[in-house]
Amino acid sequence: MTMSIRFWGVRGSIATPGPETAKVGGNTSCVEVRCGGTTIVLDAGTGIRALGDALIREGRAGVVTLLLSHLHWDHIQGLPFFVPAYLPGTRLEVMGPGPERTSVADVLAEQMKTPVFPVRLQDLASQLTMKDLEDGETFEAGAARVTAARLNHPGGSLGYRIEYEGFTVAYATDTEMGDGVDAALVELARAFQAAELGNAVARALHPLGGHLGIELEGMPGDRHPAMVCGEEIE
Repeated sequence: MTMSIRFWGVRGSIATPGPETAKVGGNTSCVEVRCGGTTIVLDAGTGIRALGDALIREGRAGVVTLLLSHLHWDHIQGLPFFVPAYLPGTRLEVMGPGPERTSVADVLAEQMKTPVFPVRLQDLASQLTMKDLEDGETFEAGAARVTAARLNHPGGSLGYRIEYEGFTVAYATDTEMGDGVDAALVELARAFQAAELGNAVARALHPLGGHLGIELEGMPGDRHPAMVCGEEIE
């Protein structure tokens, strides 16, 4: 049995369709990790819509584990369009970092309330469960073992380490390293070869200011992983 990874959305802050992004797509964050017969979805940006359609076509929508890195809009906005969430035969487990004074379930319900969206979260027909995760928590997702690690991002963010049959992948999208390397990120990705990790960090850049066309210097959270930090991790 093997692990396979497919990127359904790689953009940050806002979906960017058009010829400029046609090579790798314009959808916001969503990554599919297949561990044998286990389906794990990382983030629910706009890319999760097409993923949902593919799962149904391939008959793999029965059990889905959705791991949210954090609850910023570009990482959750696709969930209302994830068709398996509307199917009674789908068991959908959603997990992510519980924000202070609320929960993952409350935040996801908020974006689907009237008048924002015509279907409420509680009206989804799937067998839906929600769980707030803690830093360092380890759990089983089907045949895979998952470890969550707290990263440095406004509102709270988690990175995930997924292990299956000798294969390992680390997912850490939004984290500010400041002037040094985030020790949690190093530990999360400790099994990676240096070049793989450095390239992954470098390609993860999507600062908000670049999308808005303005300077956000000094604004908390205006920086995402810096390329120089990726080199240091190498």
